[in-house]
Amino acid sequence: MKQVISLKDVEEMVRKGKDISVLPGDALLTPSARDFLRDLDGKASSRPAATALSVKEPPAPPKTLSSKSPKHELEALFNSAWCESLKEQICDIGKRLWSRAYVDGNGGNIPICAWWTSKAIRFSAQRSARAKS
Repeated sequence: MKQVISLKDVEEMVRKGKDISVLPGDALLTPSARDFLRDLDGKASSRPAATALSVKEPPAPPKTLSSKSPKHELEALFNSAWCESLKEQICDIGKRLWSRAYVDGNGGNIPICAWWTSKAIRFSAQRSARAKS
């Protein structure tokens, strides 16, 4: 019977500094493990991959906007580094869904609530500031 290797198994190997080239050639990799190994490609195998918590996000826009905000402010938000980061994340999710054959060509939407995301980022920043003091 073939061995099934999950994302957790691969992350643990990398965390412990083990070489990922020792994985059995006939092992079955979960899609998440395959994505993780693909992301490691070209990097040192002993270096742990960045986790969601260690990735530095661009700061959320300080001003809350609405549909009644001036057009130039809405365009500035849409073209900000923060929104570009969100757009890249949406595209990455779409690519992963497509590569796993979970969706057809344009068979769905990937929504993101920018208001909630900005509130979560601000809350996280406030919590870490309180922890430091």
